[in-house]
Amino acid sequence: LRFFTPSARPPENSPWTSNELPLNPWLDHIRLRNNAQAVKYLLKESQQDPNYNHT
Repeated sequence: LRFFTPSARPPENSPWTSNELPLNPWLDHIRLRNNAQAVKYLLKESQQDPNYNHT
């Protein structure tokens, strides 16, 4: 995956993990894509359960 420009990529031995990098829109985009399956599951559950309330 070539989403990262050199400036957007953490330096070698960076203390940040991919989940901890501060406010990086590219990382947010990738996280959202990785969470797509969970979102689909939640949507399916919410449609099956009329009392489901996602807060």
